Amino acid sequence: MNLTILISCCEEDSLVERSMQENYEILVKYPLIIVDRKGGDKFVQFEQQGNMDIQYFAQDTSFWFARRFGLEFVKTKYVLCLDVDTILPHQYIEQAIELLEKDSKIGAVALWYALPDKQLHTAFGTSIWRTEELKKLYDWRLTNPPTDINKCECEYMWGKLAKAGLRVETLSMKAIHLKNKV
Repeated sequence: MNLTILISCCEEDSLVERSMQENYEILVKYPLIIVDRKGGDKFVQFEQQGNMDIQYFAQDTSFWFARRFGLEFVKTKYVLCLDVDTILPHQYIEQAIELLEKDSKIGAVALWYALPDKQLHTAFGTSIWRTEELKKLYDWRLTNPPTDINKCECEYMWGKLAKAGLRVETLSMKAIHLKNKV
């Protein structure tokens, strides 16, 4: 496997179950690292459905600390930072990896959310990175707040990519944001 899916989870059961159902194909195909504050214990059931590469950690921590912690266990070339409230389109992972393989100046591939979502930039919670690059760059609120406290994780990380001389690329497909849609 070339990719691990990293999920930091603190969500209601109904949202987690919908995410699992809608992302089923990838959740049984790729190794999973789940860092769970609430609701993520359900992902362990994928072991019964054939995915024997699941690492599960129960932690009462923030999402950013959970993401940073989970990154330490990723051993594959690529990592998908998947927000549990996100549904990815079919073939996204394969096409994103193709882009990363073709162009070393692409630091990450991420998707826009489909309407009616009003996020004005691609979403970090859909992003696929070269694992080593993300391990070097990811410090969102790890020790100190970023200089611009109003920046979200997405904008902050896209800025870090730009400073590293890399760019975030996107595809024509869209992800679905489940917040307020369950």
